[in-house]
Amino acid sequence: MNPVDPLDQLPPLILPDAPGWWPPAPGWWVLAALVLIAIYLLCAAIYRRYRANRLRRAAIDEANALIARYHAEANDQQTLRDYNALLKRFCLQQFPALQCASLSGERWLAQLDQLVNETLFNSPAGRQLTSLYQDYQFRQPDDIRALHSLVVRWLRKVDIGQATAIAMDTPQ
Repeated sequence: MNPVDPLDQLPPLILPDAPGWWPPAPGWWVLAALVLIAIYLLCAAIYRRYRANRLRRAAIDEANALIARYHAEANDQQTLRDYNALLKRFCLQQFPALQCASLSGERWLAQLDQLVNETLFNSPAGRQLTSLYQDYQFRQPDDIRALHSLVVRWLRKVDIGQATAIAMDTPQ
């Protein structure tokens, strides 16, 4: 006699369908939410940085306009006054606690250097700002161009967050 296996008489197995891609597992929802939050925070930080540097960009554009006007008019005293006024306005707008409006001469140049932790304005090009209201002395166009590059370099380098810390340390 043939032994009959009773398992052979069972109907074939019905396998369930393979899991679909939708809906995703809860872990994927959490990951998607974290990615969206990170993208939002990154965009917000980029936008805040762009807006914070708006005044810096405007000041650099104005400095470029000043050097273009100097090349057209060749009035070095007026150009020096304009560069000094540009730096004062920038400092008054960005660092109101520093009392920059009352500074002049060596103290003004020292304050500008302190804001970037570098001795930029103690160079011959930067010292032109101290001779601003002294007797007229002829300056070479290279002197004004050197001052222009110095001002633009200072504007790009100044750190607004560091300046507020300096203001808190400076005795009034």
